Amino acid sequence: MTERTTIVDLPQTAASCPPPPKGCGAPAGSLCTLHGGTRPHTTNTHRARTDAWAVQTATCTRAGCEAAPGHPCRDSDGQPMTGKAHTPRKRAALRAAHLEGEAR
Repeated sequence: MTERTTIVDLPQTAASCPPPPKGCGAPAGSLCTLHGGTRPHTTNTHRARTDAWAVQTATCTRAGCEAAPGHPCRDSDGQPMTGKAHTPRKRAALRAAHLEGEAR
């Protein structure tokens, strides 16, 4: 039998979920919700929450951006990307969390 990832296994729950329409507004450590807060999101988080967590925890590895943790990614014009993170940054954050989990 294969193990199924549950929300408690996802490191991005350490960040709060942005408010609607991009997220649900769940506080850090809580499950994201669906359908106006009536159903818990038990196997994943909103994409905006993953982006917010990556911005808080990882340096962007995309050439031309390289934003430090806590600072937003920048688009090709050098403008801050509000509520988004580059894919390499999200991957770096997930890799780091995975390695940290293995070290425990």
